[in-house]
Amino acid sequence: MSKVFVGHFAPRFAFSLILHFDFFMVAHLPNLPSFEDGHEASYVSIATPMDKTNLVDPALLVDDGARKEGGALRAGDAPVYTSSAALALFAQYACIGFVKGGFDCMTFPILNIYFALEANTLLAAIGLMQLGWSLKIFYGILSDCYPIGGYSRKPYILLGWVSTAICLLVLAFKPAGEPSDASSPAAAAQARGSTLALLCALACLCYIMADVTCDALVVEYAQREPLSVRGRLQATTSCIRYIFAALIAAVAGVGLNSRRFGGSFDFDMGVNGFFQLLALPCVLNVPVVWFYLEDPTKKPRVPLGPYLASVVALLQTRVVCQVMAFQFLFALFTNGIRSTAAAYVQVYWAHVEPLNFAIYGILGSLLLALAMAIVARWGTRWNWRWMLVTSTLAVNAVDAAVQYLVVFDVVRSQWFYLGVPLVEFIPFGVQMMFALFVVVELADVGNEGLVYGLLTTISSVAVTCGTMITNIYCSQFRVAKDDIQSDTAAVRHDVALTYAIMYGTTVFACVWVVFLPPQKEAVAELKLRGGSYPLVGTVMIIAFFAILILSITSTLLSMFPSTACLILAGGTGCP
Repeated sequence: MSKVFVGHFAPRFAFSLILHFDFFMVAHLPNLPSFEDGHEASYVSIATPMDKTNLVDPALLVDDGARKEGGALRAGDAPVYTSSAALALFAQYACIGFVKGGFDCMTFPILNIYFALEANTLLAAIGLMQLGWSLKIFYGILSDCYPIGGYSRKPYILLGWVSTAICLLVLAFKPAGEPSDASSPAAAAQARGSTLALLCALACLCYIMADVTCDALVVEYAQREPLSVRGRLQATTSCIRYIFAALIAAVAGVGLNSRRFGGSFDFDMGVNGFFQLLALPCVLNVPVVWFYLEDPTKKPRVPLGPYLASVVALLQTRVVCQVMAFQFLFALFTNGIRSTAAAYVQVYWAHVEPLNFAIYGILGSLLLALAMAIVARWGTRWNWRWMLVTSTLAVNAVDAAVQYLVVFDVVRSQWFYLGVPLVEFIPFGVQMMFALFVVVELADVGNEGLVYGLLTTISSVAVTCGTMITNIYCSQFRVAKDDIQSDTAAVRHDVALTYAIMYGTTVFACVWVVFLPPQKEAVAELKLRGGSYPLVGTVMIIAFFAILILSITSTLLSMFPSTACLILAGGTGCP
C-alpha cells in the first residue's frame, strides 16, 4: 500500500516559535551527537580537478595524515545539534515539509473541487508545481558557482523563502471568492482558480530553490561529522520534514473537508485561511535564516567553465558512474514500474474512503519519520546493501499479501487494506535513507549542490521512465476502470499478473545494489583507487541529460488535454 501512497516579527520570537518543536524532538532522540567545539574533522578529501584549479580554499580539505582522526570528510567542527545554527537548519526542513505537504494535499479539495478547474488547467497547474523538481541540478549549479556576498547557500535559501512567503501572502489575502456551484458562475470561479494555481506554481519553484540549497548545506555540515555517525544529520532533517508534512496533512484533512471541498464536515478553514496558515512559517522563517543560519565559509565566485570541467571529471570516475547506475536502476524497478490497476482496486474493491486514506497518509508520514529517527540513532554503520535488500523485500512481502487477498476477494475491507500496510512504512523509510547516504560521501568541496541535485534527480527521472513502461505494459491487460468495476475472474487474473510484474521487478531491483558500495569506507576506497572511465562517464552524462529532457517534456505534455493522453506524458495512449 505504501507503493500507492508513494507517490513543508521579531527575530527572537520567530526563532523560538519555529524551532521549539525541533529542539524538543532532537533533545528526545537518544544520544544525538554533541561534540566538543574543539573536535577537528579529519579525513582525506580525494583530489579532483577542482582542487587543481584552485577553485576551493585548501583550508577546507583534510590532510591524509589526519585520516584516522575521527573520519570526517572535511575540516571544521562537527555540528552540535542543539546549537542555534543546527536548529536553524532543522527549521528549514520543518518549513519544507510543511509547505510541500500543504501543496500536496490542496490540489484535490481546492483546485479540483472548490474551483472546479477544467482538466487542461488542472493538469497544467499540477505539471508546473512539479516542474521545479526536474530543475534541481540547475539550482545546485547556481548556488555552487555564484555566491552572493561571498556566501553560496544562505542568500539563496533566504531568497527562496522570501519569494515563497510573498506568493503565499498574496494567496492568503487575495479573496478566493465563492466555490464553483449553482449559486456562482463557473467561469468566474475557474478564472480565480487559474490565478491561484499559477501563484502556487510560482511558490513551488521558489521553495524548491530553498530546498535544494538546504540539501547542499546539509552535505557541507554532514561531511564534518565523524565517520561513525555520519548520515545522522541527513536522517534527522528527513525525519523533521516528514513530521511537519504529516502535521499540515492533518490540518488540511480537517480544515478542507467540508461539503464545498468535497468532504462531509459542516465547517472548514476556507481557502484564504489555509494559505494564511501555510504562509505563517515561511514568514517567521525569514528572520531565522537571516540571523541564525550559517554558511560554513565565504567563497569566491567560481568560473563556470572550470567548475563544469571538474564536475565532468568527477562524473567519469568509477564510483560516481556506479552510484548513478544504482540510483537510476534501483528507483526504476522499485518505484517506477507499477500497476495502473492500483488506484481502481483501492476504490472499487477495497472500498477505501477519501478521509480514511488521508488518515493513512498522515500515519504513514509519521512512521516514515520514526524509521528515519531509528536510522539516525542506530543505523549509520549498518551495511547499505543488506539494509536495502532487506527493507525492499519486507515491503514487497507485506504489500503482496494484502493486495492479493483483496484481488481474489478473500478480504475486502478498507481497514485491512489500509491498516496492515502501515507496517511497510518502517522498512520503506529505512530504504529511503540508505539510498541517500552515499550522496554525502561522493560530493567534493564546492560541488555539493550539483552532486546532491544530480543524484536525487536521477531517481526522479527513473520514476518518469517507469511510468511510461507501466502504461505500455498495462495497456495489454484488462485493468482499466470499467474492467475493475466488472470484477470478473478474467479481470482478477489480469490484475494479479500486473501485480506479479510489479513485485517481480521490485525483487529484481535488489540485484542492482552490487553497484552501491556497502559503507562509507568502500566509497572512499573507490574514490581513491577506482580510477576514471571517460567513455563510460560521457555516456552516463549524455544519457542523464537525455532522460532529464524526457522528464521535462513529459511534464510539459501532461499540461494539455490533447497531449496528456500520450504514453510519454504518463497517459495510456491517445485514441
